[in-house]
Amino acid sequence: IHGKAKTGKNTVAKLIHEICGYDVYETAFALPVKNELINLFGIDPDYLFGPSQKRQEFYDPIKEITYRDLLIQYGEFCKKYDPNIWIKKTESSILKNYFSPGFEQPKEIILDQSTLYLNTCYRAKEYKLIVITDLRFMREYEWLKKEGFKILKLTRSNNDYSNNDISETQLDEMAGNLFDFHLDNNSDLDELSLK
Repeated sequence: IHGKAKTGKNTVAKLIHEICGYDVYETAFALPVKNELINLFGIDPDYLFGPSQKRQEFYDPIKEITYRDLLIQYGEFCKKYDPNIWIKKTESSILKNYFSPGFEQPKEIILDQSTLYLNTCYRAKEYKLIVITDLRFMREYEWLKKEGFKILKLTRSNNDYSNNDISETQLDEMAGNLFDFHLDNNSDLDELSLK
């Protein structure tokens, strides 16, 4: 899913899961960036995984560096040494979790009265779909197309959030026909669900 901040990318991913009934493996190219920053600097995860407004708060008020700035600067710094580092980490995560799924605990624990056997067996989670919620860069687009992903461009004309950093603008000049689907999210959740 490609779209500016606050267009509803994560919401669309959740709707795909709920409406289509797929077991969705949801991930993001920024996920390993966020996890590494949390480990490196002991950041409260809510600043990186919570509402986007939290990322606008200052990580370093003296230098006026927001949590969003930190994410972008660290991500770009690492890409200087390996331009595909976050793509590789995302691919590795998909291969590990999607194609070799772990096990999920059953929703109900069954007690067999006749044998007093507590059935807590686990079943393999069978994902039907992979959704990556944060396509932002051309290298990511090229990798996704090569791997056979379908690309959804999400827009919201009434979005009051604006940020002109590289993570928001690199794909702006791409022709609309390079995306497989286009979805305007200009109304409420019910309308988005219908679309």
